[in-house]
Amino acid sequence: MSGDEKLWEWIQKEEDEVEKERIKLDNILYIYNKIPDVTHSIDRWKNFRLHSATVNTNAVDVDIRHRCGCCGDSSLIARPYINMMDTRVFTIPESFTIGEKGFDGDYPLPGWRTKMLEVNITTDVIDKIEKYFEENKPRECEDEEDDFFDK
Repeated sequence: MSGDEKLWEWIQKEEDEVEKERIKLDNILYIYNKIPDVTHSIDRWKNFRLHSATVNTNAVDVDIRHRCGCCGDSSLIARPYINMMDTRVFTIPESFTIGEKGFDGDYPLPGWRTKMLEVNITTDVIDKIEKYFEENKPRECEDEEDDFFDK
């Protein structure tokens, strides 16, 4: 090998990245040709997502997360999806607000199931969300009488 070894390592790394992007693009092109109503979005953090209403009746997986990691009361959202060609294809609508963050757990919002069922989201997804709420429910707080002021 001639030349700078660090430069060669950089070239190799860049070639690997280009190959990964090529595979990703090929997968997206395949999905574009297979799902007639597929569309995309790019959020403020530059996350690229594919969406399709066709996916609504087929989604079996769900990404559940808070909209904001730093806010103590941020919304909890669910994004149902299918995995196709190592690529997530989300439903339309892309996300559902299903709850909000509490101090020590997550609180479900009333009516979240109904909103999902109205657009044909599968019971597989709904069951996973219910399991999430069961595993992340707020702890019960006991009301302890504070007799500090009674003294």
